[in-house]
Amino acid sequence: MRELLQFKGGHVEFAGADETLASIAKRMSEMGISQMPVRGANGRGPLMIHELDLLQCLASGRCTPNDVVSCAAAELQGQVSPDDRISKVQEIFDDNNVAVVIDDGEIIGIVSKIDVIEFLAARS
Repeated sequence: MRELLQFKGGHVEFAGADETLASIAKRMSEMGISQMPVRGANGRGPLMIHELDLLQCLASGRCTPNDVVSCAAAELQGQVSPDDRISKVQEIFDDNNVAVVIDDGEIIGIVSKIDVIEFLAARS
């Protein structure tokens, strides 16, 4: 996993706990990403906001674009360590999650299916 993280680069984009859904949607669109971990969500465990969470929340009327991220964010799933093998990441993909790489309690990477595909293709 460490080799994959080095290949991918180390930047992780976070949503702020007080950030609006409209702001998050705009940043996700501009950056071409489909999920963001949430930093500083008071009183809840680690959270992740996925584009599907945004879509379902806004389409159902449960949230408005001016609501904060906690309205739509879900509990963080798919946690792996930098020392895990790619096979563990594949198991996470089977559950329709991205792999969230955590080291010493900090999120240091997000690994998607295309990240693994590009990494494996570059090795051949």
